[in-house]
Amino acid sequence: MVEFWCEALDWLCKQYPDEYANGDIRTRWAIYHVMGLIADTSKGLGDETRSQMVDVNWRGLSGLRTFVVHRPWNVNPRIVWESATEEIPVLLGEVRRLIADRSA
Repeated sequence: MVEFWCEALDWLCKQYPDEYANGDIRTRWAIYHVMGLIADTSKGLGDETRSQMVDVNWRGLSGLRTFVVHRPWNVNPRIVWESATEEIPVLLGEVRRLIADRSA
């Protein structure tokens, strides 16, 4: 599921960058919601799997989740956008790498 939600977020960011930048509440809510889903499903990967993904900022993802889920009115939209477009692709790459390694 982590791969699915990362792909969904990637699609949202590519489809609606102007709407997000202009403060469209529906677009921002969708991106915040998917960020929370990514953080929640990432917890299900387990500590051993997560430890194999050294380039992922797990603490940052968890902290961001707290804000987008529980205090979205206090979120800095620029930080969410940077995380969605810079850090989540790293997570997606790591997930895909592990899937490929396990399939080999």
